Amino acid sequence: MTSGNHSRGGLRAAVFLFLLLLVGCQATPSPLQRRHPLYYNVKHGPVTLRWFYTDAYRVGIELNVIRDLPAGFHLGLPGCAVSKVVLQEGQRQFLLYRFPQDGQAWLDMWWHTRWSCRRLEDGSFLVSLAAFLPNGTSLPLTGEKATLTVTLGSLPIASDDGNSPPRAIPAAGTFHFQVTLQPPPLSLTWEKTNTQSRSGVQATLESVARNPSATWLDACITYPDHHFWKVTGMMQTPSAKIKADGVPLAPGQDWQGGAKALASHRCFTFPFVHAPYGPIQSNTRFRIGIEQLRIDNINPALVTARECEKARQAVMQAVPGLQVECTTTTIQGETQRWFQIIARPKDMTSDQAEQLMINALSRDIVGPWMWSLFVRPQP
Repeated sequence: MTSGNHSRGGLRAAVFLFLLLLVGCQATPSPLQRRHPLYYNVKHGPVTLRWFYTDAYRVGIELNVIRDLPAGFHLGLPGCAVSKVVLQEGQRQFLLYRFPQDGQAWLDMWWHTRWSCRRLEDGSFLVSLAAFLPNGTSLPLTGEKATLTVTLGSLPIASDDGNSPPRAIPAAGTFHFQVTLQPPPLSLTWEKTNTQSRSGVQATLESVARNPSATWLDACITYPDHHFWKVTGMMQTPSAKIKADGVPLAPGQDWQGGAKALASHRCFTFPFVHAPYGPIQSNTRFRIGIEQLRIDNINPALVTARECEKARQAVMQAVPGLQVECTTTTIQGETQRWFQIIARPKDMTSDQAEQLMINALSRDIVGPWMWSLFVRPQP
């Protein structure tokens, strides 16, 4: 393996891996038909508004969406079944979500909107959104009416086996839902809280947003290291323990890997996916935070000669018959340090030998850094 075979866009790789895991009529607004202040269950054509929430910080919605996909195909990245969601309040219009066409647009949208889109057993899609309002902006929560508009535009699809050329499903229309802006019965958004320190790592909770089917934690980490980080989050409720990989929060221009991608202070969002339509109980506590920080030293431009030599000695001592050589090359004026497998035991594959070296170059910092939060009823 040579250094030229390794990607140097750590941020782009992290977001791309996360994306892989995510898996034509007009309807007029209709009166509310609700059994609960947050649960609407209003259907217009292929779209059902299940849940709507507003507070001083954000708008939360959950939708069931039916999109007809040909057999053997799935939605292309990022796998969301809607193309646009807009909230109209008086003369003001808030873009809650727009289908991103590329990685930069994805990061820009993710900067202010969190979403979870997954296909259910009945073939419909569950769309859960948490859209944070711009700084200095608020919605009136005194019973005003607003209109939520959901557009099902043409979306890219890809074949399950990867052997068919990309296609697109046709647009299916735009649908309007009348909603009421009022104080929610439960407080489901938490803002910045205290910083925790452990093992030389400082972690700060920036915000938490809970929907019935998903919860998003935004947290920042400060640690004096300039390698690629993999961060694992954890959420504990009375009935479940859920883990999630952190997704870097960075402006769209950092898609190609900018300074923020390797800074000592970085922010992440953690999408915790629940069972569909899981109820949120009042007067309950849950714990949420960061479980582990993995320092992935896999960028040849950042590996030092000392780090490579230390890893080489460790794996050769641990595995008799394994021989590794550290290499140094220059690509476009930039020094690249990596390694080459010279010899290995007969019962070990090349991939296994390379993974041993990658693990030796990397290290885990185990927390956890957790916060205990309370779901309280609003007065």
